[in-house]
Amino acid sequence: MILEKFWPDVYARAGDLAAPPASLFNELAARLSGPDDPAEVAKCIELSLQQTTDNTDTHPCLRERLQALGRRPEDLDLDHLAALLPPRSGPSAAEVFLGAKLAEWMEKLGQEWSKQVEKSWAQRHQEVQELKLGLARAEAAAAGENTVAVLWCRARLLMDQQDAAGALATAAEILQRQPDHPGANIFQGQYLLARGDAAGIPHLERAVQADDTMTLGVLNLQHHYYQKLGDTEKLLELDHRYQEYKLAVALAEAERGALESTDVFTPHDLSPAELAETISLLAAKPDICTASLVRKTVVHRPQQACFVLYLNTGHEPAEPAARNLVNQLAEQIKLPGTTNVFLADAGNAAAGKAILAVPGSTIYHHNP
Repeated sequence: MILEKFWPDVYARAGDLAAPPASLFNELAARLSGPDDPAEVAKCIELSLQQTTDNTDTHPCLRERLQALGRRPEDLDLDHLAALLPPRSGPSAAEVFLGAKLAEWMEKLGQEWSKQVEKSWAQRHQEVQELKLGLARAEAAAAGENTVAVLWCRARLLMDQQDAAGALATAAEILQRQPDHPGANIFQGQYLLARGDAAGIPHLERAVQADDTMTLGVLNLQHHYYQKLGDTEKLLELDHRYQEYKLAVALAEAERGALESTDVFTPHDLSPAELAETISLLAAKPDICTASLVRKTVVHRPQQACFVLYLNTGHEPAEPAARNLVNQLAEQIKLPGTTNVFLADAGNAAAGKAILAVPGSTIYHHNP
């Protein structure tokens, strides 16, 4: 269970340690030489029995080998099989072949690994600190009450700390209050499928119904699950859903990326708090004279809000500086939906007039 247990536990330390541990491979050697947990061994055998042979395998799967011997996998006592496996004994291959040089090589490997993961480790450490700060802010805003927002911040932190039991309990509490909570459903579904439990599928589907931007991740999780089971019918269904989703996304992107005189615009309906970060970004761009924000009525994927940010600047739209400004803002602005940024020009004057006519559309004004 090195992939499933050891490495996740290592990376979970990034929340507390600013730098990777130096003695990692000594820890790995100790883990490999230690006794196996019978429950983990039984689970590994169970997962192996669920797999089927496909054209990427060089040998038959465990299930087919047992069937060739006249044994039914369904009749096996997995706990008994796990207990029959002999314990590890004697020196490891590394100890035999490297001898006195083993400690030196372990240290070199540890140093090399630390260099390779240093950047991603620091990024992970920063992310966990931000999660902790987010939890503290949510708790302060809730005045000590366990709101869904507080519980979700706590669940995410527990996930990052590899506290599966704590995260599951917190996610279950969230789902009792808000059964369609996307994040909690994804976590529950992923956890169950990883353990071969099909009860995870409804959780994943509820997440997609609440937030269809999770569709690709949900399809990938289900594909991995059904691939291990060898369920070709389900895999074909998933492929069909994937193609439909790709088409819907392409149509939505084309619709949202255009600004037409026939477009219908409505107020953005965002609170001052939701607009605060966007206005700060606009204020940091001295070339922006005015900025207007509206919602655009869309046909494709209407459940995802479509915002249009319409800017007046001191640049001609074709100038490189203008294009850079649009690209930067499109990357930086984070509103609850998609946001497309447009510069005012003669080609979109009619749409711009309609945008400016929407009550409350002007969110920023500056005289350069």
